[in-house]
Amino acid sequence: MTVREATTDFNKFYTEWEPVVTASVSRNGFSGYDAEDLVQDIFVALNQGDYLVKYDPNIATFSTYIWGQINVRILDRRRALWKKSNSESVSSDDFLFAVPVKESGYSDIDFDITVKLVYDELYKMPSTKTKNLAKLFFAIVDQIKTTGAFNQTVLAEDMGISRQAVSCQVRDLARTSVAQELKEALHA
Repeated sequence: MTVREATTDFNKFYTEWEPVVTASVSRNGFSGYDAEDLVQDIFVALNQGDYLVKYDPNIATFSTYIWGQINVRILDRRRALWKKSNSESVSSDDFLFAVPVKESGYSDIDFDITVKLVYDELYKMPSTKTKNLAKLFFAIVDQIKTTGAFNQTVLAEDMGISRQAVSCQVRDLARTSVAQELKEALHA
């Protein structure tokens, strides 16, 4: 069987197409975990969207149809990365790895109390998203306390979400007014 034969069996499709999709992702500048995540996302999208079943041989060859679907997802990821690189980036360590000063509204003698105050402030904000950010903040601090470092991949596994989702949530957390106030207090 060649790679170009149409099939509705996803396992067979994955076995045949995974090496060429991985090579294409690599040729498009992705490597390491980013490449693995993109390849996985491509196959998940193709499977969840029933693209193998939707194929119509009267419109295009199977290979052309699938490559079109793959290239759209690669371009979407490149576009998202470009947008991310052109937006303000704030790393999590900007507001997690310093001791608060006493003059700050978020300061206290015990860092645990400061973490609790930030968590409570985030949780009070009127959105489900900020409640998730409050949980993320607490999880980050807990990870740092237990392991001594912050690792997005480990956090993603612990939370049951993708590493990209953690990265986006960390960025969103850093942009909240509560985190900005904490950051200002830490760097004052």
